[in-house]
Amino acid sequence: MSNRRDQRDAGHFLEFLVNSVPRIEAPPFFAAKVANLAQVEIYSFAGSLQLFSRRLVPVFMTLMILVCLAVYRWSTPDPLVESAFFYDEEHLAETITLEYVVDSLAIASDEQNENH
Repeated sequence: MSNRRDQRDAGHFLEFLVNSVPRIEAPPFFAAKVANLAQVEIYSFAGSLQLFSRRLVPVFMTLMILVCLAVYRWSTPDPLVESAFFYDEEHLAETITLEYVVDSLAIASDEQNENH
């Protein structure tokens, strides 16, 4: 019962608000002015440029993806060329001896002991 009364009170309140709003008459040229604005907006340069750019976005995205894939494909070096780089003696600055290997392993094991 209380629920119906609350709904009725809310309905009366909304009716009061609607009745208390002042009446404003639209000028007779209002509709023509709005139609003119809409017409100008349709045929404007900015509107046509925006429509053109919306159609080109998928084309540019596809082109960008293809270029990125092509650059990635061409820039990926051949594994044989990379491995040949390590066999050149001029790239080895120091000679690797047995003492050097033992010292590097000792340094690596000391670092592991410090971490634990």
